[in-house]
Amino acid sequence: MSIRLRSAQLEQLRRQWPDWFIWNSDAGNWYATRRGAVSGSQPFDGYANTVDADTAAILIGKLQRQAQLSAEHKDSEFPHERMNFDHTDTFADKSPGRLAGSDR
Repeated sequence: MSIRLRSAQLEQLRRQWPDWFIWNSDAGNWYATRRGAVSGSQPFDGYANTVDADTAAILIGKLQRQAQLSAEHKDSEFPHERMNFDHTDTFADKSPGRLAGSDR
């Protein structure tokens, strides 16, 4: 594939997928990495921060799959949002100079 054609494909992909930083390596491999912070719908099973492919067509398929998964999980919580952080132990409570039941 010519450099000119690859460059045109790259620009088209970047316009089509603005939430991803897309590039093509010197070896001809295609990559896309998410831009910005992860939303509350992610990470989910199948989530990828970066996808790669041998061709632009395969990369498009992977980006479409990521979009589909994002839509399916848009109302999901982060796993850590379901964790209970109501415990009272702190790092200071466990420090070597502090004894259990001590008033100091």
